[in-house]
Amino acid sequence: MYRYRIRADNSFYSLPPSVAYIELCGIQFDHFERVMMRLQSEYVSVNSIPIENIHEAVELVYERNASMVNIVGVDYEKEIKGSDSCSCVIIQCLLCSYG
Repeated sequence: MYRYRIRADNSFYSLPPSVAYIELCGIQFDHFERVMMRLQSEYVSVNSIPIENIHEAVELVYERNASMVNIVGVDYEKEIKGSDSCSCVIIQCLLCSYG
């Protein structure tokens, strides 16, 4: 799984209403998905992210035994302090995964 730093436009959707809608349809999220949604700050993209919207991608690795998500090759604290106005998001095609 990857975390993307993007510039969102009108092809992206706010996460909380999207999750609420999916849950109303009877879909339940596991612990890993909820961790990913907490890390994902604001936006969801269905199917794909337009290449022109991607500014950076980093790999995430889920350690099942420790229930932790690690960012491969990134100093997370340094990244947060130096972040710009881009939003950090985890993109999962939630609708595609379940339906």
